Amino acid sequence: MEELKSHHKVYLISPNINDSTTVEDGKFKFVGTVDRPTLVTLGFFDTTINNSLAPPRLLSFRQLYLSTSRISIKGGTLNNAIIEADKLNSIYSKYWFESDSLRTLAAQRDKEYFDKIVKGILTDDEALEHQEQFQNFIKKHEAFDINFLENNDLTQFSDDLIDRYLNQYNVIKFKKLYEIIPDNSIDTDQDSRIKSKISRFEKLAYGAIAPNFTLLDTLGREVSLEQFRGKIILLEFWASWCIPCRKENPIYLDIYKKYKGKNFEILAISFNKDNEKAEWLKAIRDDKTQEWVHLSDLKGYQSPIYKLYEIGGLPHSYLLDANGVIVGHNLKGKDLEDKLMLLQN
Repeated sequence: MEELKSHHKVYLISPNINDSTTVEDGKFKFVGTVDRPTLVTLGFFDTTINNSLAPPRLLSFRQLYLSTSRISIKGGTLNNAIIEADKLNSIYSKYWFESDSLRTLAAQRDKEYFDKIVKGILTDDEALEHQEQFQNFIKKHEAFDINFLENNDLTQFSDDLIDRYLNQYNVIKFKKLYEIIPDNSIDTDQDSRIKSKISRFEKLAYGAIAPNFTLLDTLGREVSLEQFRGKIILLEFWASWCIPCRKENPIYLDIYKKYKGKNFEILAISFNKDNEKAEWLKAIRDDKTQEWVHLSDLKGYQSPIYKLYEIGGLPHSYLLDANGVIVGHNLKGKDLEDKLMLLQN
């Protein structure tokens, strides 16, 4: 491997492995054992950066599974190397090469970002832009990963993708996939974790009855979800400080005016804290949403509702039919209106 000639050390990294070995005559070797097929990163660190503000950066790397007793890596660079091992690594190599364009763009943007940090010229606007780019990268990568999972042979890598991305939106589909993955219970810890997640998320999947709860309204009166059985309900989870949530409110307001009196209600559950009660009430007034049902225990993310409804971030919403059945997740704008029209008929 030509790339080895310019490096003296190569590193092997995973959540439970942090090892290195010396490169000699263009070759290297790691020796050890793992108790299950383990995804690791093999790479070289950029030793030219010496700045506490910028974390150590892998100059070149490759991911692979430690899954067989002998793994051969050949090629000009780690990123483009051919890995000869087993079917699991063949599938993962296919994934690696197909996702290269996503990874390359992210690496380029990260390099530009950290170079500016090192030089002390990063502006606040550039930091915010980088954060937005990172969030977009996460979404694109997730979409790519799920598409790969659904359209390739099922292996241990499939287990790992399901473990990473399983949620209330895809649990029905992912449960069916998981049940047919060969040897999916070899890793007993992962098998137990995935089955536990499936059990949790099924309770919030499309077609499940939304869990009941009781919270206080703005006047301190107890209100439960079950009180609204017989009505179509939009459960809106928000907070006064959540800018994307506040931007959604005018859209919801237009929809509310259109369907007001047509068996439709919005229950807005706030994750403001006790010391933010005034801000919560002011946001309701400012956004002109007083007609909705506003509820909160003013415990912020420590509210039991946050865990009960698996709220990963705000804004977040569930649409319930008149029987309390979940019929939509995070529907917005026209998608929400179209669904409401179907439920009205």
